[in-house]
Amino acid sequence: DHGDSLQLFHYHAFSDDDQVNPRKEEFMKLSEKVINYARGHPLALKMLGGELHKQSVDHWKSKLEILAQSPSPGTGSVFKMSYDELSSELKDAFLDIACFRSQDKDYVESLLASPSPDPGSAEALSAVKALSDKFLINTSDGRVEMHDLLYSFSRELDLKGSTQGGNRNRRLWLLKDIIKGGEINVLQNKMKPANVRGIFLDLSEVKDETKLDCDHFKKMSNLRYL
Repeated sequence: DHGDSLQLFHYHAFSDDDQVNPRKEEFMKLSEKVINYARGHPLALKMLGGELHKQSVDHWKSKLEILAQSPSPGTGSVFKMSYDELSSELKDAFLDIACFRSQDKDYVESLLASPSPDPGSAEALSAVKALSDKFLINTSDGRVEMHDLLYSFSRELDLKGSTQGGNRNRRLWLLKDIIKGGEINVLQNKMKPANVRGIFLDLSEVKDETKLDCDHFKKMSNLRYL
């Protein structure tokens, strides 16, 4: 209910020392708006609470203005705001992790660190921590997990990008985007081979004999995951 949503948001948005904040009443009014925009969804409330924690009233108002511009308030607008504020490197890391979904943390960090020989590189470690701090991923029991809603959101981002063309990195998820006529094919969806960052193919979906050889990947100069 509304009370539970408010309590969850406050847990992530405020610290104990915030109780003496002279502008507490103003924060409380803004909190009500946050609850409305998030539609009370727990994941969205956690993300917004972490984003607004120890921030000024002006910062809160700025974030609420961004949410207000969304045509459909709810989790989607919260996810998009958090994603849009990431650096290009973290955006790539977020979309990459969505491809691995639920994996051992050390393994994910080793993939993010490649081609660096050090699986515990500062870049990979900082990416996992930064995304975890924003609740875009979750790390527990030595694993990296992603919420179902964020997983769907990440796939939509990549699929939209694939239909728009351009020079952004792409990850191929769908069988029809990867194989056509028994051969690897990425040109049918207006994508340049050099923009392919990863190919994630469920072999159980491949019913016909498919030819795979090095020639298929020669033009994929930025292919990182296969």
